[in-house]
Amino acid sequence: MSFLKYIPTVFIVNDEYEILIVTDELGKCAIKIGSTTYYDESAGILNCTDIIHKIRFPQSVLDDAGKYTVIYNKEIKKKAYFSKFGEDEYEDFEFSPVKGEGANAYFLADVHKRFEQALECAAHYNDKTDFYIVNGDIGEVETDEDYYKVIDFLGNLAKGQKPVIFSRGNHDARGRAAERFTHFYISDNGNTYFKFSVGNISGVVLDCGEDKVDENNEYGGVNVFSLYRRRETEFLRSVSLDDGKINFAVSHICHAMTTYKKGDIFDIERDIYSEWEKELERIGVKFMLCGHLHRSFVLDKDNELNTIPHKYPVVFASHLDKDDLWQAFITIKKDMITVTMNDRNGEEKEKYTVEI
Repeated sequence: MSFLKYIPTVFIVNDEYEILIVTDELGKCAIKIGSTTYYDESAGILNCTDIIHKIRFPQSVLDDAGKYTVIYNKEIKKKAYFSKFGEDEYEDFEFSPVKGEGANAYFLADVHKRFEQALECAAHYNDKTDFYIVNGDIGEVETDEDYYKVIDFLGNLAKGQKPVIFSRGNHDARGRAAERFTHFYISDNGNTYFKFSVGNISGVVLDCGEDKVDENNEYGGVNVFSLYRRRETEFLRSVSLDDGKINFAVSHICHAMTTYKKGDIFDIERDIYSEWEKELERIGVKFMLCGHLHRSFVLDKDNELNTIPHKYPVVFASHLDKDDLWQAFITIKKDMITVTMNDRNGEEKEKYTVEI
């Protein structure tokens, strides 16, 4: 790849795709799909002041074409009059849309910068995977380079060929550069919560923010997540999902079980999270996928660990213990999901079949 710093990533947001491109040098970027070209532009002006480019367009366009071309022109000199750019450079990518009555997802969470290990876990199921769910705590962000390492990881994971649902974890909200999350990654109008729909799958990505109250000394007064969660509640109240699809929720932290021990510092926001639950049941969520706790298990509606009552199963699908990392291959069908936890060697560690 002559001009690309990393392999692009195709993110899912609402019923659109957004392709994230990072170039080695400043320049103009566009995506050509069939006979239509989509640009990285702001109010009619092409982005030439950043090596990060985000281009959004309807899913149906790329699903039908099955391929896309990244077009780049290196900046020679951008100025008020007679700017100069290099010749067109191209990189072509094949793309596999999500089709059928169900789908296979590979789920990754709590990677905590163990990028190579996580990629090895996913590699054992790449051929069977239709789309990826990357669900938070990928790494803390002290510098821009920390963001670029995750972008590199995402490119190596999906190869620019399969779509990705991406959510923020509480550790992704920590570090000197944490407030720049939406500059580097997918968001919907600056929000890290949004609807998604792809193939016969749809649902919501939620973001609990941090796992303790904003006033906790650990955060140094930089968080207003309680306010953010209340805005998220209003978003949920506006959501409707397609009854004909398989609807579920993705959240790094589970709002219905924020801790193993009720009443501790992680048992927060029960009033807000109760409102979330009411809306999730209204929109017809059949199951939820979570990480955060570094363990893999199914939380049913009658489990004594619930801090908020819920009517659907919650699957915690990450396992992190010293040097041991497990991630999950998830087969999604109309009436059930099958979750297979595997390690970097491809060994099946645990397996759950959950009716939905």
